Amino acid sequence: SWALDVYKRQGYSGPVTVEVEFDGSSILSVHVLSHSETVNISDRAIDEIPSQIVEAQTWDVDAVSSATFTSDAIREAVRDCLAQAALR
Repeated sequence: SWALDVYKRQGYSGPVTVEVEFDGSSILSVHVLSHSETVNISDRAIDEIPSQIVEAQTWDVDAVSSATFTSDAIREAVRDCLAQAALR
């Protein structure tokens, strides 16, 4: 079954809101909808982590150095989303 969920997790400067689209067997897309992270510092994490998660088909990808809090917020949002989906 297909689902689309939105999760918020704490980043460095505030909440990071992440949208995760998935079906029963794969992560289809990950998008950062909003954040209050520091521009230029968090940009690489916001640009790269979502596509790395989709490509690897796991939330457990490497954090972007110098943007660990932002990376962790995105990864944890996806992890929690998939964990909740498994309970359904």
